[in-house]
Formats: sequence, C-alpha cells, structure tokens
Amino acid sequence: MISENKKNIKVLSPISACILAVGIVAAAAVIMQGLVNFRGSERYVTVKGLAMKDVEANIASWSIKHVVTGNDLSALQVTIEANSGLIEQFLLNHGVPKDTKFFKTVDVQDRFALTYGQEAPVDQRYIVSETITVQTDKLDAVEGAYQDVGELIKKGVSIVKEGQEGSGNPIYIFTRLNEIKPEMIHAATINARSSAEQFAKDSGAEVGAIKQANQGVFQMLPRHSDEMYLEKFARYKTIRVVSTIKFYLK
Repeated sequence: MISENKKNIKVLSPISACILAVGIVAAAAVIMQGLVNFRGSERYVTVKGLAMKDVEANIASWSIKHVVTGNDLSALQVTIEANSGLIEQFLLNHGVPKDTKFFKTVDVQDRFALTYGQEAPVDQRYIVSETITVQTDKLDAVEGAYQDVGELIKKGVSIVKEGQEGSGNPIYIFTRLNEIKPEMIHAATINARSSAEQFAKDSGAEVGAIKQANQGVFQMLPRHSDEMYLEKFARYKTIRVVSTIKFYLK
C-alpha cells in the first residue's frame, strides 16, 4: 500500500514550478490592484458650512420684585397685596392681556431671628418681598411697561432691582427653533458643498455624495455685536449653526 501511494505522487518539474509561482504572483497583483482602487474611491474632503438667520423673540418674561418693611406682619401683608394689585393693573394698562397668568412668590424675613445674639439694634423687624413674573407674547406691552416702571415708584411701590448684571430686565425668548432648523441645516449644507467644490476644483476632482455629516450646535446670539448684555436680554437675535460635512471626491 505504501509503495502504491508513492506512485500516485506527482513531482513538479522546475519549469512547472516556475509557472505556478508566476501565477500566484499575478493573482496577488490583481488582488492588490483591487484594494488600491477601493481605497481610491474613499477620497473625500471635510468642510464646514455656516448658516445664520435673524429672528425676533416671540415670548417676553419679566419679573418685578417689590418690598415693604415694618414691625406689624399683618399690616405688611395687606400692603404687599395692595401693591401687587397696583402692579397687575399697571401691566394691564400697558397692554398685557387680561387673561395673562401672573406667577407670584412671597418671601418673609424676620430680622430679629437673623440678628439673634448680636448687639446691633433692628428698627424694622420684618422684610416682606413679592416677585411677580409675567410671561406673554405681547412684547411691546412688556417693553413699554419696563420703560415706565417709574410710575409704580411714584405710587409708593418700592421696586427692587438686584442680583447679577441685567437682573430685573425683561427676558426675551425664542421658542420656534425647531421650526427653522431644517431650512438652516439645508443652508449650511449648501454652503459646505460650495467650499467642497472649490477644494475639488483646485485638486482636479469633482464633489460626490455626502459621506458623513455632523449637524453642529445651534447658537442663539444678540443680533447686534455691540450689545453688552446676554442673549436672553436681546429681543432681536441671530441663530447660528456650523455643520461639519464630509463629501466624497470623484
């Protein structure tokens, strides 16, 4: 049996071995050429596309804080309620709709409790403050009321403006960002493709389909660059987005 198996084994001649080796090398070259072509089809360019849109806020929010001090807490409560009524009527007189909801928070400080154990005398024991917040789509009404807030002071209402810079100013909110996102992304894509076409032209190529896209972050900025306050205090704003897009080159 062993001798028969040996008889079936074919030994290649030197010429046949050379032919086989050449064939293997040729096949490897074809495979390598295919990889090169495949990698060549992955040529792409990465560009950024900018889109900007001017908008006007559609909601105004304004918080008015007023305060009274004294030693009779019950009397102070009556005064706070009376002043609260004056503020509400003041807003209505400036065009805030009657069905507008006013959000109110009241704070009471007992200065005797705060200074317990200290020698400094306290003339007015209680500080009662109330913050009234109005939110409405009547921006002109809020803006006009803010400019005329001195009318309340003339009526004896003590208005407090405190906290960080700009505290007490109306806040302007734009709530329709999702409505304009599609058109802004489209505009950013067009802008990015224009940049990609310039790159392609310089390199003797053409722009193909989108390989990958990153929408980017939408920013809300004051429309005028010289405005020295935060975006939330600006009635007129600019929406900005920068998208990063990869285009195939062909």
